[in-house]
Amino acid sequence: MTIRRIQQNDFADVDALLHAAFNASNRGYNGGQS
Repeated sequence: MTIRRIQQNDFADVDALLHAAFNASNRGYNGGQS
């Protein structure tokens, strides 16, 4: 396993977590507003 592969995997995980958190917060905000 190379450092490059580890970095790519970390960035992919962080990106997925950010998208998941963003979608979850949007859902909560929209649900509270409606």
